[in-house]
Amino acid sequence: MNENDTKEVNLENDELEQPIEVELEDEIESSEDVDDVETLKKRISTLQAQKEHWRKKANKDPKEVKPVTLVKKEEAIPTLSLKEQLAIVKADVNPEDIDEVIDFASYKKISVIDALKHPVVKNLLQEKDEFRKSAKASHTSNKRPSGKVTDETILQNASKGVLPESDEDMERLFNARHGLR
Repeated sequence: MNENDTKEVNLENDELEQPIEVELEDEIESSEDVDDVETLKKRISTLQAQKEHWRKKANKDPKEVKPVTLVKKEEAIPTLSLKEQLAIVKADVNPEDIDEVIDFASYKKISVIDALKHPVVKNLLQEKDEFRKSAKASHTSNKRPSGKVTDETILQNASKGVLPESDEDMERLFNARHGLR
């Protein structure tokens, strides 16, 4: 509705004749009330200023907003001394485990040589080595011959002097030699 629009209100006569009760305070505000009013007015003005500030910030054009850049924490690449490198080689540490040994040494704030002597690292390296060995052992290829032997294989074995054991394979050998089937 616009300000110029009017709204019709239908009131009955009974509603118009009822008296309206209004309570008015006759006392004048005390000085504490005046101080409270002034502090409240100051508070209202600061809140309105904050509201305007955040409204402007929210309505800013997205192109004007500065992109947030993440500052990456540069990780120091640990440099190993020659003695530490030699200790790793002598301990026969797998290349995949070197980082864990170095991390443990930096966590405990000890040298890599001392970390290799630590029982926790020894156990860790041992477990990983056993895991690798068992994975390698279980990953062997399956070199079993297929259950069904081809006619060509039966002929080759027969020429070498190895005859089939089953009656069915003997018939296949006979048929393969005579070109049947």
